[in-house]
Amino acid sequence: MRAAIKNRLSFAAERWGGSGVLFAWDLWNKLPPAKAAHHAAGLAEFIHDVSQHLRTVETRCYRRAHLQTLSVFGPILRVNPGLGDLVFRHPDLDFATSHFYDAATISRPQNALDPALHTAELVRQVLAQLPANRPFFDSEHGPLDTFKGGRQLPEAFDDEYFRCMQWAHLAAGGVGGGLRWPYRYPHVLTHGMRAAQRSLAGFIELLNWAQFQRHNLTAQMRLSTAAVRCVACGDGYQAVV
Repeated sequence: MRAAIKNRLSFAAERWGGSGVLFAWDLWNKLPPAKAAHHAAGLAEFIHDVSQHLRTVETRCYRRAHLQTLSVFGPILRVNPGLGDLVFRHPDLDFATSHFYDAATISRPQNALDPALHTAELVRQVLAQLPANRPFFDSEHGPLDTFKGGRQLPEAFDDEYFRCMQWAHLAAGGVGGGLRWPYRYPHVLTHGMRAAQRSLAGFIELLNWAQFQRHNLTAQMRLSTAAVRCVACGDGYQAVV
């Protein structure tokens, strides 16, 4: 199986590794601990082996290698905390990702605010576990349980849900707005979601990201009214609130 995985990645890297639209490699989507009899040590060795193999292939073909990460279904971290060492701190990975889902808010939204605040809290928790200067973004979220129940969100509500979660993710210290899995018929983002992304793309020009050593600052913020909820990150020179 290991050889088959390497062959698959080699084929993809040799065929598409020179494309300018390829951002990074997710070495395994939603890595399941059951694949190594629930022992993190076996998974760590797997990541190292596959990571080095892929870097070798790309370096041979293109004299450089793309960034690498490895994703996990976020809620599984509660029952397998040892996965944090692999997903967030493995030395062969360049940035961290996980898939944000929460049955009470993100997966089954009743309003746009609670999923956004929960997203911000999940980002804060992840940032506290990362090595210095390792970026993080949520690489999958959306109204999973609502959709599995045979219903899609009304478009106007879904647009607002998307918009709030996107900005909460960024303001908490994540990279960009995270990746929304559409969970719609047809399976694409709406025009309203694309408009929100366009707004975010315009905003990022306002900061010097190369020098932005941001930390989550939500707990340090003091508000003059309970009618406002705040999410923030920053350093000594710049902030997003």
